[in-house]
Formats: sequence, structure tokens, C-alpha cells
Amino acid sequence: MTEADLEEYPGMAGTGFIARRGDKLFYITARHCLTKDHKIDIGALAGRLHIPFSLQGETVKSSDYVQFEHAISLKHQSEDLPGELIDLLVLNIAIPSNQKQRKHLLNRAVKLPPSGQWLDGFFHLPVVQNGINEAKGPKFTAIGYPKEGTSSEIFYPEQEGEKLNIHTQPAKIHGYLAQGAYPDRYQLTGMTWQHDLNGFSGSPVFVAYKNENGHQYGLAGMMATGGNGMAQFIKISVITSAIQ
Repeated sequence: MTEADLEEYPGMAGTGFIARRGDKLFYITARHCLTKDHKIDIGALAGRLHIPFSLQGETVKSSDYVQFEHAISLKHQSEDLPGELIDLLVLNIAIPSNQKQRKHLLNRAVKLPPSGQWLDGFFHLPVVQNGINEAKGPKFTAIGYPKEGTSSEIFYPEQEGEKLNIHTQPAKIHGYLAQGAYPDRYQLTGMTWQHDLNGFSGSPVFVAYKNENGHQYGLAGMMATGGNGMAQFIKISVITSAIQ
């Protein structure tokens, strides 16, 4: 992300991921990665996000970055949830005219389920509830860009003429499904990450399963908060409702 009048000194702020429904593309992240102010124009802040089409190579002009059409935030009606908005931001990605860039984004994107209700049904299955009651529910996976424990770093130019270099290294972590703190989320316990979870906000959360095509991964939600070996993630049904 960049700050106004400080475009030459971008910073990292959490994680985000690209998702698709058919040929429509979305960028999904935790709202607090951009701001904790529920009154601010989130669309203006989204314009400061620089998401490259390719994670390799150079970005020298605006057409090297993903462009967004509009931003979606969700108001909630729950007295149990803090603030006015769910900690979720969905940005509609403008389909690039460059077919190579478009194909690259589609290949990077995770497929969104039709509704996301499958996760709630899965959560209440007796075999799943038994595991949760024994403090070891099904294992879920999150992939993100933490601030600690990886070599992710921004190397700012020290001399005139040098180029800014951004190095990112993702981390894959696991945890066990449990009841969430609020109605819009579930919890992961026993997280395998030994460092601070700062930076995982906005990470996609997956559950693995096996079918006739072999091992598969289904999108279960998006990481919102975490600490002390536990993490809260927004349910996939909440994400799909924002898109619908």
C-alpha cells in the first residue's frame, strides 16, 4: 500500500487474495488491513493498493497493477459484533484488456462456492462436533504473508537511481476448527505458527478433502484476527453474500 504524497515508500499491510466466480474476479482482504475507521471512504483507500498482475518481475506503470471497479463492505445487524461493519472488504477487479494479464489473474484465483452454506452444514455434522468437543476439530489451512518468521521485506533505495525492491515469502499454517467468537466467523485452535500472527489478516483459509479427482482444497473463509495460538476467520458464507 502507499500513502498520499509518499508513493515512493510503500508498505505491507496484511494479506489479500484473488477469487473468481466464472469470469468475474474479486480481491478479498480484511477491512482493517486498510483502515479501522468505519466512516472513511474505503474506495479511496483501495486505490492505494498496488497488487501486481505477476509476483515476479518489475512494476513500472499503473497498468502493471490490478485495477478495481468498486468496493463492497457489509453492514451487520448483530448486537454481538463490534462496530458497524464486518471485517471484510471485497473489491471488484476490472477485467484487463490484456488477455495475458486476464488469463494470469484467472489462474491465480481461487474458485468461490455458489453460496458457502456448505461450511455451516459441515460444522454441525456429529463427527465434526465430536472432534471439536475433544479440542481437535478438522484441520484447516491458511496461507498468508506474516510480518515475522519469513524473509518478506521492502528494500528502499539508498542512493539515487537504485530501484525499490519488494521481496515476499508466504507461509502456510494449520489449525483445528472450533466455534468462533462472533456469529460471522469460526475459530482455529492449535495454530502451527510459532511467531506472531500479525500479517495473516486477510489470508484465505482452506479445508482439504478428497474426491474422485484426488486431493482438493475448498475455500472456507478469510482470516480476521489471531493470537496466542488461535485465529478467527470470516465464514465463506459471509464472503459469498457480499459478492451476491
